[in-house]
Amino acid sequence: MAMRKRVFLWSHPRALSTVFELYFEARGDFDIVHEPFADVYWRGQSYEAVKRYVAEQCRENNVFIKDIAHHAFEWLVKDESFLTMFTHTFLVREPKKTVLSHYRVNPGFTQTEVGYEKLYLLFERVREVCGYTPIVVCADELEQAPRRVFQAYCYSLDIPFLARALSWKQGIRERWKAGTVWQKKVSQTTTVVYNLSRYPEVIELPNHLMHIYEYHLPYYRKLMEHKMPI
Repeated sequence: MAMRKRVFLWSHPRALSTVFELYFEARGDFDIVHEPFADVYWRGQSYEAVKRYVAEQCRENNVFIKDIAHHAFEWLVKDESFLTMFTHTFLVREPKKTVLSHYRVNPGFTQTEVGYEKLYLLFERVREVCGYTPIVVCADELEQAPRRVFQAYCYSLDIPFLARALSWKQGIRERWKAGTVWQKKVSQTTTVVYNLSRYPEVIELPNHLMHIYEYHLPYYRKLMEHKMPI
């Protein structure tokens, strides 16, 4: 690669984004930064301090950063100089799966924390500021056809696809910090797992979760209009 790559993958929670992180870890040619802006959202650190940390990680090598759009949304959308430093990509999952998965891990989650609205608004802000339409990866396709998805994703970034990186080592990563409850299942994998048993083709949400699903569904559909072909 002629130039260092600075790749951001933005997602909502429970969208298989850590699978992407593990693929790039297994490649061996990217440094990994895991949800740096979670320190703003969950731990009260300043946006500027985290931004400086991210910039420091980008000085030497190729960098893959994955984060959740609402973690620092209010600052990110105003920070044009930061946004233009990166190649931005987006990941989205069918919202019934997301809502159910979120409920299983964090029953007290809020409508905002489901994340599709802020993800879509950040997507539109990146289009405006950076002057291109970012690719949107369908997480459901990632489950069903991981090789094709990663081939297309790598092609879009102008980097080689490495088939060996479709497998990785089990285990909790130190960089996941206190958030390992969110990575419990993925830490037990060695490749992409299609969870048909946990998420059947037809998902019936409890009534008290339907309004959350219906609120976020339009934002999911808008993002899927830009889905990366595979």
